[in-house]
Amino acid sequence: MNPPTNTAIWPPSNCSAIKPRIMKKTLQLIIIIITIQIIPIIAEDIQTDYGEQVHEKGRKSTGTCEQEKLGNTGFAAEYLVSHYTDKADTKPDFVTISVEKLNDHGSTVYFQREFPANKISGTLLKAQTRDIITYNLERNIVYFDLDGQLYSYKIPTSK
Repeated sequence: MNPPTNTAIWPPSNCSAIKPRIMKKTLQLIIIIITIQIIPIIAEDIQTDYGEQVHEKGRKSTGTCEQEKLGNTGFAAEYLVSHYTDKADTKPDFVTISVEKLNDHGSTVYFQREFPANKISGTLLKAQTRDIITYNLERNIVYFDLDGQLYSYKIPTSK
């Protein structure tokens, strides 16, 4: 008895050649889908916030600061008073406050503000990072107090 004409033979004779290509394409598609779904989660944790830049582009500057670690977050706060190196005096030219994520190669800036030094009091120009920051561990927020003007940044938490 002959089989009906609409009956398919499975697996097809060339299945062994098709299967690896299909599996490879399927795997690539799965990787793409996973990547697309993970990227927003990663991006959500990276909350950068940069203010207006006061430092003049192309001018070298120097200054000193001490990092203050913010609990066990892997982040640190910095307060930097800088002057341009292309002038004779070392009078401060601008001030930078920042929150940075520490890593093996230095750090990545997540939050930064710059201010002209002439807008900062003389007392504050001599201050250290620890003198102007407050870290609220419970809320995971760092506060910078510049002459009564508060700037805050919420430290991102990993999921």
